[in-house]
Amino acid sequence: GMLGIIPDYEDVSSGIISAQILSESPAARVASEIKIFDKITGIDGVKIASGDDPYEFLNGTIGQETRIDLINRSGITRTISLTPISVAEHRELVQRSQQNKNRTLVDQVSKDRIGYIVLSQITASSVEQFESALRKYSRSKDALLIDLRGNTGGSEHDRGLSILARKPYIKHHPRFGQEGTDSPWAFTGPIALLIDERTSSDAEILAEGFRQ
Repeated sequence: GMLGIIPDYEDVSSGIISAQILSESPAARVASEIKIFDKITGIDGVKIASGDDPYEFLNGTIGQETRIDLINRSGITRTISLTPISVAEHRELVQRSQQNKNRTLVDQVSKDRIGYIVLSQITASSVEQFESALRKYSRSKDALLIDLRGNTGGSEHDRGLSILARKPYIKHHPRFGQEGTDSPWAFTGPIALLIDERTSSDAEILAEGFRQ
């Protein structure tokens, strides 16, 4: 099981120092809140010694209430109970945390002029969410950064490319009010697409289609 913390990997003393607490994880919940720099000294009454693999103590704990012994930097100890999650759930929280950091960075650097959209899969629901985000940004952002890094694919690349290829074809200039087009959700500004070595399957097809 996983607690929802990112440990301090440079610390070689006994226990686990929490360097980051993942939002919405068991460690972040009010009833069992672990603070940054809290050290986990024991799990279910078993002390964690220097050199121990702490994850061995969490084997078989997914979905089960688990007792965690803590000590903070002031030397105050306490014991909490939480319910560990699976590795897959933990990875999703890590990914979401990194995406939120990326979005905040893009907003800061661009002064809110660039929209950041994550497309983690090329499934019907993911592409629908992507289209919704594109609609949101079509009139509020000057450019788009679409993040396909780690995308595991799907089967909706054609729909995704169709959304990206939309162009306004007629502009309306009313005497009163704002001008408009017959393709109101077409994004006309610059678009950049990010991929990495983990971008695979249908996501690679979408990326290549976008490049061409």
